[in-house]
Amino acid sequence: MLWRILNKKELRLYIKQKGHSYQFFVNDDKEEAFTGFWDRKRKVGLFGKILSSEKEELVSVNLSNSPFFWNLNKTEYKILLHRESTEITLKAVNAYKGHWTFLYGTDSYDFYFHQGHKKSLFRNGNQVAKHDKGKVNFWDYDSGFIVADNEENKLLLLALFLTFDMGESMDGDINIDLGNLMAGVKSYDSNWYPK
Repeated sequence: MLWRILNKKELRLYIKQKGHSYQFFVNDDKEEAFTGFWDRKRKVGLFGKILSSEKEELVSVNLSNSPFFWNLNKTEYKILLHRESTEITLKAVNAYKGHWTFLYGTDSYDFYFHQGHKKSLFRNGNQVAKHDKGKVNFWDYDSGFIVADNEENKLLLLALFLTFDMGESMDGDINIDLGNLMAGVKSYDSNWYPK
């Protein structure tokens, strides 16, 4: 484990959620790097946004195709990275077991759900990130984290987190969310750390 402490090549993102609002922190910074929120509007549907500390819109996430449950593998999300003017289409390969895919630049990505809240991201077949979030939260607060290779796009990683957290809101004093009860299509590698 000592090598991991000395490893400066990893990117750590911490997420604090209260209701529909998020605060995003990078590495050990005490001040939030970004904020975010999700909402649902009648004509727009389910959407989320990530903003800079100056309230500049950096990322938009929209549920663009939401078929009935027997057709879930046709579900699509659109992620727009505003500064890059890049639109990413996130498509379900197996929505039931949590396998999604998308292209970003010249790279092919696969995003996998695992048991609980664990998720992992692969670029061109190699794992580049993993994330998890708490199972128990108090007074509408929730938290999560992402660990990734340092060269990964922070906003893309946070957009993926937001994409699959949109629509979930706990409003009790004590909430228990066990996440996925089934295993996904790919096993979770608990020994993976950024290279």
